[in-house]
Amino acid sequence: MSVCPKDAIILGIKPKPEIKFNLKRRKILIAGTVAALFGAMIKSGIEIKDKIAEKLKDVILPPGAVDKERFFNKCLNCNLCVENCPNKIIKKADKDFGVVHLDYSDSYCKFDCAKCGEGCPSGAIRRLPLEDKQKTRIGMAMINNEKCTLCGICAEVCPAHAIIKEEGKAPVLNALKCIGCGACKNACHFGAIEVFPIKEQKLL
Repeated sequence: MSVCPKDAIILGIKPKPEIKFNLKRRKILIAGTVAALFGAMIKSGIEIKDKIAEKLKDVILPPGAVDKERFFNKCLNCNLCVENCPNKIIKKADKDFGVVHLDYSDSYCKFDCAKCGEGCPSGAIRRLPLEDKQKTRIGMAMINNEKCTLCGICAEVCPAHAIIKEEGKAPVLNALKCIGCGACKNACHFGAIEVFPIKEQKLL
């Protein structure tokens, strides 16, 4: 051992080779792990968003929301619009719908009201002048003639004058004028009128 010029002889147990710390390799491993995790998070987020978007197909949005994609991306779920709605038709997000939405079960969207847009802090519901709000289509009504009793109340309450009723005949809906406010549905006691969502709100 003492005479070997290369120290090639040792006495005892052979030591384990020293593992040198490779900073570059460590960074690569961490980056790969983070990328995989972040990618999984993005994929999960997209899947959740797609599921909510699928449910939003059956939702009528407040006037000024424009469309479901825009509204979903901007709405903070702060519920100020829910609190400001005088007819209480704007409902909070729930297990069925991930954003606030209109529910015409008990009432309708008032023709002379635009409070939901006035109270929205994120711009998800645009602040429409009342004149524009009154001409903005947020849904589309449909009359079921099999359930209709020809009473004509729907024509009387329609603020957009979109329903015409002639004596002895079933009421006729003018789709070019209907704004989908739900006043006709609310007035009909026979369940003959439904209001359906539309893809994009339009100024008539």
